[in-house]
Amino acid sequence: QVYIDQDGVLADFDASVSDAKKYPHLARLRQEIWKVLPQLEGFEQYEMKVWFQENAKLITSHKDVVQGHRLFKTYTSAFYAQVGKPGFFAGLDLFPGARSLVDGIIEIGQGKLPMVLTAPIQSAHCAPEKQAWIEKNFNGKFANFIFQKNKAEHAAFGRVLVDDLTKNTVPWMEQGGGLAVLYKGDVADAHKQVQEFYDKMVLSSLYR
Repeated sequence: QVYIDQDGVLADFDASVSDAKKYPHLARLRQEIWKVLPQLEGFEQYEMKVWFQENAKLITSHKDVVQGHRLFKTYTSAFYAQVGKPGFFAGLDLFPGARSLVDGIIEIGQGKLPMVLTAPIQSAHCAPEKQAWIEKNFNGKFANFIFQKNKAEHAAFGRVLVDDLTKNTVPWMEQGGGLAVLYKGDVADAHKQVQEFYDKMVLSSLYR
């Protein structure tokens, strides 16, 4: 069974929030953070969050980091206020190659449909808009739609996760998932990994 993440794999979440024409206030705040901490230039919200977590000791001792972290907290509040508004998830573009990714995984599984496994945010609009988006763009190509923050709870032998974040792929493998594909847009590589795993599963079943 293959589980596919939505934001960053099927839907182009980062491209939307990075669009300076759509969200100039977010772009301005990002630029302010990057000006203070140039090592974060090009980082999106989650990547900056991880950086501050990994450099927590500097937040209270390094002047630039203190200032950058203060700006980041302002940015995060504005970020979640924006993505929580009605229409945000409904209006996301397809991630490049998303349809090819899904079609190939269905073909590899000889018709077995994957499932969507996506993390929710605290917004009344998130769940219905995400599900409607899948139905609009991938009608009939997913067996189920699952909201789960801790994706590793679905990890098990023979199960595959395709996700763009290590915070999901690493625990998936640690909890006994069969395969976790860290996806960064390379459709061919994802198909190759899933195909090799599928072949291995089929081969092992012949010798039981």
